Amino acid sequence: MRVLYYISGYDGCGYYRIQMIAKYLNKLPNTQAKISFTYANEEISWADIVVLQKQCNPRALTFVEEAKMMKKKIISEVDDCYFCIPPTNPAYSIYLGKEQDLINFYNKSDALTVTTEYLASELKQYCSKTYVLPNSLDFKLLDTFEKMSETQKNRYTKYLDINQKRLTLEEVKETTKDKIVILWGGSPTHLKDLEQATPALIKICSEFKNVMLMMVGCTTQAILESMIQHNPEQLILVEAVPIFGYPQLLSSLRADIGICPIESNRFNFSKSNLKFLEFSANNLACVCSNVENYAKTVKHGDTGLLADNTTDSWYSNLKELILDEDKRKEMGLRAHAFVRENYNITQNINLWVDAYTELLKKIK
Repeated sequence: MRVLYYISGYDGCGYYRIQMIAKYLNKLPNTQAKISFTYANEEISWADIVVLQKQCNPRALTFVEEAKMMKKKIISEVDDCYFCIPPTNPAYSIYLGKEQDLINFYNKSDALTVTTEYLASELKQYCSKTYVLPNSLDFKLLDTFEKMSETQKNRYTKYLDINQKRLTLEEVKETTKDKIVILWGGSPTHLKDLEQATPALIKICSEFKNVMLMMVGCTTQAILESMIQHNPEQLILVEAVPIFGYPQLLSSLRADIGICPIESNRFNFSKSNLKFLEFSANNLACVCSNVENYAKTVKHGDTGLLADNTTDSWYSNLKELILDEDKRKEMGLRAHAFVRENYNITQNINLWVDAYTELLKKIK
């Protein structure tokens, strides 16, 4: 089986949905995968399956039609519902007016591969066959970080104080000593999600002086302004890194609680549980929004806590973990075991193989 991937970019989606998958397919017997940006007939001839990630450029439809004439199976790889992006999301302007272009690609595809059951339900009207292939983690890679020296592990990690001044690792270690660290990470596209927990985080830091916030990538203006005014020593910023360095960066951070807030809307109902997976892989006890995929993944009180998107709920769940060290440590270990067992790409790559094999057996 030969699979040709057209990747949308070397970002998080490209990494988890294309690069990592191709890497593990190439470890299997009788399976080959290639990644490309260039539409070429020689590549079509080589492939049995052609996977296009997040494609909506109508000029590429000619390529799809040529591939189908050559009896190649076409898959559209989709990890978001692009028909309901909130106007506050930067991607809104990118996909504005592209609805029909997206539908054209979905209609011409032999199958869609998606991250969640909810997303599958949103898109099934456009393609008769949809495979749910959940985001998974490369635990073989993650395990290598534990064998690294402290210097090696912190290769990509750059800390800043509240005034954007660079902090050394030793300064961070001293600042966080005997502190309970709450971790969040994301790009500015996720600031509306972080806003769900922001008032509670501000309240927590005001009440518990032994708590620190560690924000990777960015933070909300409300958190920044509150910390500058009242608690500057309780906030550490971590610079964003390219996706190839992000798993290692997360492994280098000393934190106790991970937070996975997400705004409750139709767009986010299709989102995966990836932040919970990433934090749990690093043994963090997580508080997640009680929304769709987090709610379906996290067993409240066992592998994590689920918070309604209210200040009181976020505050009470965070407080529960802050006050009980044993609970948060044991919860982090249970979450790690759960994620390693159920979201390990070493095992889950078979889901891709099974989907592709089934598709190849179908008569056009």
